[in-house]
Amino acid sequence: MNADTYAQALYALLKDASKAQASGYIDNLRGLLKKRGHEQLYPKIVARLEAFVTQEHDTASRISVAKESDIAEFKDEILNTAREMGLQGQTLTPSIDDTLVGGFRIESTDKLYDASYKRALLDMYRKLTV
Repeated sequence: MNADTYAQALYALLKDASKAQASGYIDNLRGLLKKRGHEQLYPKIVARLEAFVTQEHDTASRISVAKESDIAEFKDEILNTAREMGLQGQTLTPSIDDTLVGGFRIESTDKLYDASYKRALLDMYRKLTV
C-alpha cells in the first residue's frame, strides 16, 4: 500500500470519529505500519491527510462582503441567491473583503455569483476602454 491509500482510509475513519476513537485509529495505523515495515510512510500519510482536510475546507461555499453593513443591506438577496445556487443547507459565514468596494460575492465549488461593485466597476472600465 502507498501513503495515499493509507491516508484515504484514515481520513474516512476520522471524519466522524470522537477524539478517543481518532487516537485509537492513529495508534492502530502506527502499529500496522511498524508490523509491515512501512514506518517511513507515516510522514507522507500525515501530509496527504492534511491535504484531504484542506481540500474539504476549500470546497466550502464562501460569502464575501465589502463591509459589515453590507451583510444586513444585502441579506435578502444573499439568501435568495444562495438558495438558487443550491446552498440552502450549508452554514454560510460572510467574510469581509474590502477590495469588493460594495455588494457581495458568493463562491461554491462550481459556481460564482458576483454582485460586487468591484465587478461592476471593472465591467464599466472594460466597456469604456474598448
